[in-house]
Amino acid sequence: MYLRDIKSLALAAILTISLQLLTVFEANAQQFMSQKELLATLPGSQISSIDDEDNKSKWIQAYSKNDGSKKGLVAGIWKKEKYQSTWYVEGNQWCEKWDNEKWGSGETCMKFVRIGPKQLLKYKDGVPSKNFWIIK
Repeated sequence: MYLRDIKSLALAAILTISLQLLTVFEANAQQFMSQKELLATLPGSQISSIDDEDNKSKWIQAYSKNDGSKKGLVAGIWKKEKYQSTWYVEGNQWCEKWDNEKWGSGETCMKFVRIGPKQLLKYKDGVPSKNFWIIK
């Protein structure tokens, strides 16, 4: 009987800790990066991740440095194909715009939460991505 009580107590403690960690993560998930933080983090950096659609294709992007205009160039590789686009900051959102033969033209804006010193979690339309971005 004593062993059963210890197991029940241990399970309750594990569940409590798990719930607390989840609550902390959810609270942090709402702390989106500001325009100042975005401009201090992404321009001049190299980012890599895994495609959210197939959950396996790796991609990498290099962002030009910020020259004070809050916009710049992007050079990337996705599935071994090179591409170029532009980046800009609008409010507290990081935006990218592209126009090429392979994917046509488009534009997207997103928000980020810093989840580690070199990791960002992207939010698009309020939904977090499956894979985080790694800053190199």
